[in-house]
Amino acid sequence: MCAAPAFALTLIAGSAPSANAFDRGVVVDTKNGGNARVRSAPSTGASEVATLPNGARLPDAECLVRTADSTAWTKLSGDRYIRADLTGFDTRLPACEQPAPPRSADSVDRPIPAERGEEEYEYHYRFLLGAYTDPRTLGVTPESATAKILDNFDEEFLYRDCGPRVWGGKQCELDLPGPFNFPIKFDRTWPTGWEFTSLDGTEEGARRWIKFELQWNEAGDRLILDVHAKGPRSALLTSRGAQPFNALLTSHEWHRLADKVTWRNHLCERPWWALGAPCVIPLES
Repeated sequence: MCAAPAFALTLIAGSAPSANAFDRGVVVDTKNGGNARVRSAPSTGASEVATLPNGARLPDAECLVRTADSTAWTKLSGDRYIRADLTGFDTRLPACEQPAPPRSADSVDRPIPAERGEEEYEYHYRFLLGAYTDPRTLGVTPESATAKILDNFDEEFLYRDCGPRVWGGKQCELDLPGPFNFPIKFDRTWPTGWEFTSLDGTEEGARRWIKFELQWNEAGDRLILDVHAKGPRSALLTSRGAQPFNALLTSHEWHRLADKVTWRNHLCERPWWALGAPCVIPLES
């Protein structure tokens, strides 16, 4: 098997490594009495640096690592790794820390100049996904959640008819409920998000961009869906009666998208005392 690329590695969230692995009883358990291979990286394709006999204690076991293919590894001191299923998969081990990655420069908002006499209309929503689930325990990151959507857009986004894959420059017409047309052009995609602009024929008005981005929260242990839209007001958005309805509708629809991303990535596990509590929480933007 080929070595997993570095960018595919996802670390399970948790506290700092403990030096007291011996007290936790971490031992080699190969199930068949054979030796266990110790590798230089958490991959079966990584070089073998040592072997350990069945039953050997691992006082230098530090924490657990999970790769993108959901394989768990026990990290030993000196950046050595042994498959966690060969150590009894001791879940009492803390999880290796993973710093939140910096936001991509591609995610920066870009202005759209208003034409003479136009007013701008803007909204910005943020949703905490999986209030009781640390995504890193499942190998879910902003990059993996975004890739799931961009690689199967019709199934994973809220509206269909843009095909399975999208990219910067692609044009399509989203299938909104009711008699509404929503032709769009994808301006750009990046590892943690995507952005499209409305085209002529859209009831909401042309030249309005909507940017979607998956982000870590400040603690680096939950995902956030950030939705930001801005552009010229159309007659529909300018009318006094439509403004509150449009604000309610957009908030509701992007909350639905946040719910869908949460469920598709299995982030709605809750402890018994939180059963019935919402998995998605709107945040102040």
